[in-house]
Amino acid sequence: MIGVNLYHLIGVAGDASVDEIRAACDGCLQSDIEHNDKVLIRHARDTLCNTATRAAYDQSLQSSTIASLDRSVAIKSDSSKSKLPHVLLVALLAIAVWYGTQANKAALKPGPSSQKIPAVALEPSGASESSTNTAGSRGLYAEVSPSVMLIVSLGPNDLPIATGSGVVVASQTVVTNCHVVVTTANVVVRNGDIDYPAMSSTSDRQLDLCLLSVPNLAADAAKLGSVRNLRVGDAVYAIGAPHGMQRTLTQGVVSALQESPDGPIIQTTAVIAPGSSGGGLFTFDGRLVGITTAQSKASNTINFAVPIDWLDKLQSR
Repeated sequence: MIGVNLYHLIGVAGDASVDEIRAACDGCLQSDIEHNDKVLIRHARDTLCNTATRAAYDQSLQSSTIASLDRSVAIKSDSSKSKLPHVLLVALLAIAVWYGTQANKAALKPGPSSQKIPAVALEPSGASESSTNTAGSRGLYAEVSPSVMLIVSLGPNDLPIATGSGVVVASQTVVTNCHVVVTTANVVVRNGDIDYPAMSSTSDRQLDLCLLSVPNLAADAAKLGSVRNLRVGDAVYAIGAPHGMQRTLTQGVVSALQESPDGPIIQTTAVIAPGSSGGGLFTFDGRLVGITTAQSKASNTINFAVPIDWLDKLQSR
């Protein structure tokens, strides 16, 4: 895989004028390319045609070690304040949409028409932890996992076509990633073995956050934390529904806090598999600090969560 930057992506030189960039992007968008490629082209145009964001991006080219943006993401960072261009976040989310959708479609086989979907629950394993850490992980799991939901997108005849995750953040309110529910208007929130019809109340695709209103959902809201209190090296726990398997726990650390125009994005070694998008990233004291959003196809130790702080942005826009 040959690494490209945004200039290479649209086929212009690094000193191209704004008019040249716009013309190149328009030409790419008019060609026969896939939707996710068009997303990258549009955000390349937005980044390079704005003086401030282009300057920041040009600076990042000199110091970053980004291997590629074309469908394979590999980021190396030793700094909690390294720069992550906004277009790279968009690329990660586009990859998450495509990879998660394909994997979940493969995992979900149509069966008899029913609103009940078989549940598979995984208990966290502490085999590699010390007894003290194991007890802490078990206590954390017992405390926070009831707030994590399975999100099911239904197609014709109410058959499941994709799954994702969500977290209860207020009474009868669940937050998830927009890319989890964007493919259908028919969404079900599953709590244990009970299904609740849900509807989108507030969403922001740039932040990739969507609030679902879930009438009659009986589940406690997670305690909210803040990315401002996170430090590289902090232990974190991801709970979601990979491949539809409810309330699965993975453990890792904060490996970096990548900067974006909207604020820090959490990079973590806690594994986020397809279907985990929209799940919760929790601290050792049970506070929700992030919504798990994307995973690198290059390594299962490179995963990302958008900060729960962005809920304020979502509700104020």
